[in-house]
Amino acid sequence: MLSQAVAAGVLSSVVPYAADLIALRFIPRCFFGVFMSVHPVLTAIVGMVVLEQRLAGHEPR
Repeated sequence: MLSQAVAAGVLSSVVPYAADLIALRFIPRCFFGVFMSVHPVLTAIVGMVVLEQRLAGHEPR
């Protein structure tokens, strides 16, 4: 059980970080910066559309 939790923790942080570093090699830095700034908004929209979740009043801040 502990090993699964550690694996999930490592995968949830190392894999996105590695993907960001790889993406920086292929796309312009200004696009990457804008995308990273808009990423939380896109995540909220996907959550509303795909998962039918709604943001509470304290979450958008």
